[in-house]
Amino acid sequence: MKPATPQAENQNVRVTYTLAGTLEYRGRLLKQISTLQAAGIPCRLVYGDRGERPLQREKYDFPIELIPTPRKGNPLAFFLRQMRFGFVAGREIAESDATHVVCFALESLLAGTMAKRRRPNLKLIFDSNELHIESYMNPVKKRLWARVQRFCVPYCDVIMHAEGNRLEYFKKHHDPTDRAQFLLENFPHHISREAIGEKPPHPPLRVLYVGVLGYDRFTRELIDIFRALSPDYALDLVGPISPGYKEEIEGQLRLNPAPNIRILPAIPHGEMSNLIRTYHVGIALYKNNCLGNYYCAPNKVYDYLMNGVPVIANAYPGLLKVLEEGKIGACVKEVDLDNFRAALELINSERRWDNITEEVRHRYSWEAQTPGFLALFR
Repeated sequence: MKPATPQAENQNVRVTYTLAGTLEYRGRLLKQISTLQAAGIPCRLVYGDRGERPLQREKYDFPIELIPTPRKGNPLAFFLRQMRFGFVAGREIAESDATHVVCFALESLLAGTMAKRRRPNLKLIFDSNELHIESYMNPVKKRLWARVQRFCVPYCDVIMHAEGNRLEYFKKHHDPTDRAQFLLENFPHHISREAIGEKPPHPPLRVLYVGVLGYDRFTRELIDIFRALSPDYALDLVGPISPGYKEEIEGQLRLNPAPNIRILPAIPHGEMSNLIRTYHVGIALYKNNCLGNYYCAPNKVYDYLMNGVPVIANAYPGLLKVLEEGKIGACVKEVDLDNFRAALELINSERRWDNITEEVRHRYSWEAQTPGFLALFR
């Protein structure tokens, strides 16, 4: 007898995702759905739309059941609308033919929980891609969502996490049971070595920061650092910036010129790879203002690495393990001139971009995780 093909194994699997948020920004969720669909598993989304961006259904190749959950009014009213989404969506899922429900983030977990209470044979997977309770700074909001999480977690069959330290923290503080935990990191799709091409000659060493620019994003610090590092290093800052802050920064650059620094507009994520591969070093910095940042699960770091670019990032546990232990980047304890000069000199002198081998790029690719992820649905 011939072994069953993956498509045959999956023919009786039907997955419903839940999201309370803005679909356009949820690359992690969309990547999961496309992976399941490629394996022959039909997916649909029950979507608590906050109304922040118009839903363009033609962009998505899966059915979407929309439940308006507008983010307006006072915080308590919005919390109650999110609870309503959970009950309405839960009833709809329980009455459907779904075999699995994947709840993206704590805000939508009540939907899967209520569905499973009605239909216990439904497999419930909670994608706890953030440490949600630890990210809520408002004490009242934190207490409310902590109660929701305590109620819902016992119904979960599997809890997914985006970073290993987050997984261990969650197990210790929120679910010290033998419940299945699965690590699904925010890795990009694999890119062929031929697509990356050759790096431009240096000096200057071309350095890229891509992301939001602003007061709390180390923008001013990076400008001061690279002004002092001229002419050996050139910095491009690429990302969205408020008009007021842009005017302020450009005014300072006119008064104190830095010809090795450019502020460039944001680009679509689909064009990010073509941009990154033209640089020698990438920068990814995170404020240590919550555990979600300290145990960060940074898409940006892995986007850099996939394109053969070593990374300068904060000296946080997960980043140290990837960048310093693998010698594919450098970590800084402070965002200042001395730390950055040392990090850049280390990367350059040791040619750490050469350590980003094919094995490394495969290890940090979405495709390397696909077999384990698909096994959750068999």
